[in-house]
Amino acid sequence: TFLDVPGQDQVIAFVRQQGNDIAFVLINRSSSSFTMEVSTAGFRRVPRRLTDQISGITVNVSRGIFRAEIPPVSGMIFRP
Repeated sequence: TFLDVPGQDQVIAFVRQQGNDIAFVLINRSSSSFTMEVSTAGFRRVPRRLTDQISGITVNVSRGIFRAEIPPVSGMIFRP
């Protein structure tokens, strides 16, 4: 499922979910970092803490939203 990123043609975000397994993939193609608010609404059993599988950065899900700062020209894959 692709996520809406208004006004950002250089940022791509999507979610893959199968059963209880979920991954939020965020890709920033621009030369500047980008802070993204990601809504977990509509997805089943999203835990309160997600970890980027590339950098090890951990984010907390609060009230169905988590924030992630995506470095320039890079990506993040958040999973439980």
